[in-house]
Amino acid sequence: MPLLPFNIPAALAEKIAGYTWERNTLGMSAEWVLHLPHPTQPAYYLKASPDMSGV
Repeated sequence: MPLLPFNIPAALAEKIAGYTWERNTLGMSAEWVLHLPHPTQPAYYLKASPDMSGV
């Protein structure tokens, strides 16, 4: 799991427990884009900004 420069809200952290995290660096986004695959559940993508960490 990559180290994130922001905190994940507790409700989201609970929902994605058990997922692995891979940072996606291929795009042009300045934000953090993470691919969250899981062996038995649908995969997610999480796009987040350190600027929103206080929200």
